Amino acid sequence: MKLLSNDASDDDSFSELDDDRESDVDFEPPDDPSDVQSDDTVGSVPSEESESENGESSEKDSPDAADIEASCSMADIAAEDPLASGDGGQIYGAEQFQWVDVELNYSPQNLTYKRMPGMALPPGTLSPESSPIEFFQLFVTQEITDLMVNETNRYAGQEISKGPLKPRSRKRNWVATNEVEMKHFVGLLFTMGIVVKKKIADYWSTDPVIATPYINTVMPRNRFEILLQFWHFANNADAVKDDRLHKLRGVCDALISRFQAVCEPGRELSIDEAMVLFRGRLLFRQYLPGKRHKYGVKLYMLSKPSGYTSNFLVYCGKSDVVSGMSVTESVVMKLMESRLDLGHELYIDNYYTSVPLAKKLLERDVDVWNATKK
Repeated sequence: MKLLSNDASDDDSFSELDDDRESDVDFEPPDDPSDVQSDDTVGSVPSEESESENGESSEKDSPDAADIEASCSMADIAAEDPLASGDGGQIYGAEQFQWVDVELNYSPQNLTYKRMPGMALPPGTLSPESSPIEFFQLFVTQEITDLMVNETNRYAGQEISKGPLKPRSRKRNWVATNEVEMKHFVGLLFTMGIVVKKKIADYWSTDPVIATPYINTVMPRNRFEILLQFWHFANNADAVKDDRLHKLRGVCDALISRFQAVCEPGRELSIDEAMVLFRGRLLFRQYLPGKRHKYGVKLYMLSKPSGYTSNFLVYCGKSDVVSGMSVTESVVMKLMESRLDLGHELYIDNYYTSVPLAKKLLERDVDVWNATKK
């Protein structure tokens, strides 16, 4: 069975190993010169935050030491529990679990999906003639737009009030933004993702070779750049010390709420990772050499077979782990929190699969399928 994945790096020509998900400790640059970062974009990252997700350091024990340690561990288990022979089963507490081959079309008889899949919108909300902006507004709602406007104005005021401004500073000309201007600003960001240029100033260039005349009709370059500088989603004064995602927590929660409200997924769901390209300064930025985007922010995503995202988590380091669970168990249980007890079939690969996790999910009416690509 093929893993249902929405990771842009997963295609037929791209081979991904489980260890490609682990981050190198010192962010050593790869051999490709195009991946080398300049000094003004790379921040120092504490080594403890760059450890692999399962808590292992990049420093490997020698084979002999590892073999000795494994042998000692097995000997200790056998001494405590004579059933732990290691020939086919694993011991968890007082129970023994044995992997058993089943038919390809096997499905537990006692699990029934309890929801009706499809668009969960009031009648008349959308039609075949609906424009793209109407679909966009289903997710980026008035609430999210107001959040961006209010927090951007708040942050600009906080920064300007900190002290004397330089004579030629753009901040001297700051004027509070509004809903209409914020929508124009977001529209320009989407345009820049489609029409890619080397630097921001090129979008306002009048050179006929590279000019994009539409951009100049929306807003001046100086206004765009100061909006980009002050663009904000949360009040810094309310920051929680241990919440690394504080500045994006509100907008992420609002988007997830809309993803789940707009569409009710079917019985089948899958979990996989995606990398958002980012090469700036960030404590939980990842370096994963097996990905097309080697540097960036890692997302764990719960998706339908079509690729529609129902839930996601931004990986912020080992602080995300739930007490008593491994990293992968924590990820799966958090993503599935609102989908438990509904009779889902969850497709995951070897990176997430474990007997304890399968037990937890089966107890909550979720059937687990290992769908590692062969």
